Amino acid sequence: MRIYVIGIVQILVVAVAMDVDHRLHRPPSPWAVQGEFVADGVGRVIDEPAALQAEVERVARLLAWTVDVRDDEGHLLAHARGPIDPLLSPHSPRVSGPIPMRDGRIARMEYSVHPKGRPPGPPLFGAPGLFALFVVGVGSLLTARSLVRPLERLSDAARALGAGRLDVRADMKRTDEIGEVAKAFDEMAGRIGKLLQTERELLANVSHELRTPLARIRVALDLASEADPRDVLQSLGEIAQDLVELERIVDDVLASARLALDASAPGTAPTMLVRAEHVDTPALLERSVARFRAAHPERPLSVKIDERLPGISADAVLIRRVVDNLLDNAHKYTEAPAESIALEAWADRGDVVIEVQDHGIGIDQSDLGRLFEPFFRADRSRTRATGGLGLGLALARRVVDAHKGTIAFTSQLGKGTTARITLPANGDAPANSLR
Repeated sequence: MRIYVIGIVQILVVAVAMDVDHRLHRPPSPWAVQGEFVADGVGRVIDEPAALQAEVERVARLLAWTVDVRDDEGHLLAHARGPIDPLLSPHSPRVSGPIPMRDGRIARMEYSVHPKGRPPGPPLFGAPGLFALFVVGVGSLLTARSLVRPLERLSDAARALGAGRLDVRADMKRTDEIGEVAKAFDEMAGRIGKLLQTERELLANVSHELRTPLARIRVALDLASEADPRDVLQSLGEIAQDLVELERIVDDVLASARLALDASAPGTAPTMLVRAEHVDTPALLERSVARFRAAHPERPLSVKIDERLPGISADAVLIRRVVDNLLDNAHKYTEAPAESIALEAWADRGDVVIEVQDHGIGIDQSDLGRLFEPFFRADRSRTRATGGLGLGLALARRVVDAHKGTIAFTSQLGKGTTARITLPANGDAPANSLR
């Protein structure tokens, strides 16, 4: 309605301005021009009273004027009224003009135009003006409806999203600015839906991952209280293993919270604290290999590390954590216990390449692009073997990025997965806080 009224007001303002301009610059009135012509005819018979009266009556009858002719002293020489209503409007124009007489005197002819005999003035709105008003009104109404309807639809979608309907979308197929706003809204709604879904997955995973080791610890303690000392020692070992698992889960959650806080800090890019030092790459990898073999003695592990592998400038603890995570994932997602896992490392044109390869269940191509999303798990099952919160690879990506390296995965379902890390060899040490 506001747009419609604005359109009408605009055309009214333009019409009034045009009318004022027309009145200020319009040519002389038609009766003024006619008066000059009549005065010329009256001047020919000004000295003949009978002819003068007849001429004045003829003019009054034809033009519906009230005509008075007076001499130079104001005496009335002739007078006549037209056939229309003799009552003149108080606003009827009265025109006076000189008429020369033969004896040199100057008479005057005065005439008034009757309301019905007067030609109409220019109307404020004629047919073209009314048509223009109609066109502008219809155009304004259509414009208003073309804006209001999509905005109402977008408003309804926003209210529905705020009420918890995460699947609602504006879904407008428009190429104008409103279409861009609707597209941005749909993208925002999609991101919010993913975030909330991620939060739900996190709660489910955390509850499961915490409940399982806690239940095992309770069972082990119950058995230890009733068993002989040798069984107690075995139970304590299982409790220690479960406590390590709990500690890992808590560390992952805290690290994820730290990353979220860093990423949400206004005006800053996400950061990760890196304590850089020169790292003996072969020695770092050997420590990861030793840890893995101690934790999973039943799993064959093939290791091939180039003896000339250069060192790197990095945070050894963080890089170890990445390599350990890749080895653990390869073990978790390789179902056959006798299937071997391979760790290789070599130098490639100034970079150190570390590759972990397994022949496990593999990753679907549609999931490869989401591996580094926090809380995403390609394997949605929650068994003890493949449990986890889906934070390991997100943290690994942040660590590798902080060291100016890359991490990538290739995989085929049922055939296995290969993870490759590339880090600068002997590069400049990263700053203590890398972007």
